[in-house]
Amino acid sequence: MERNGFREERVGSLSVLSISGNLDTHGTVVLEETLDDLIARGVVDILLDVKRGSFIGSSGIQAVLRYAAHCRERGGDLVLCGVSDMMRDVFGAMGLDRTVALYDDRTGALLARGSPPVGERRRDRDRRGPCPDTPAVDRRNGDRRRTPAAKT
Repeated sequence: MERNGFREERVGSLSVLSISGNLDTHGTVVLEETLDDLIARGVVDILLDVKRGSFIGSSGIQAVLRYAAHCRERGGDLVLCGVSDMMRDVFGAMGLDRTVALYDDRTGALLARGSPPVGERRRDRDRRGPCPDTPAVDRRNGDRRRTPAAKT
């Protein structure tokens, strides 16, 4: 669903909000309106995908921190994925990477949050491994060989 220039989708228990453009003063106002709407609807587990975002200003950082606190007060969390090296450096220099979880990509964030990536059921992920091309782990000996076929 597209709203206010942000794309929203549900993945498991998370609401993923894809951001494109800048989180400058104007972009932050739109982000705040969108997050207010989500929280008013009871959505408190939010993943902000900033991969297509090109800039985050101080007002954007303040909004992320404020809404992360709102979500945690209500039993949820707000995390970021698709974080650029520059954005990671800014959050790290300010010590904010200890307040808001930062992930390189959407798949890593979804797996860390316990939601399977889009189009993948949890049962299948657990059997195959974290990625479709990763062989399943033989849980009896802990190595990454393919699980032996059942003997008949």
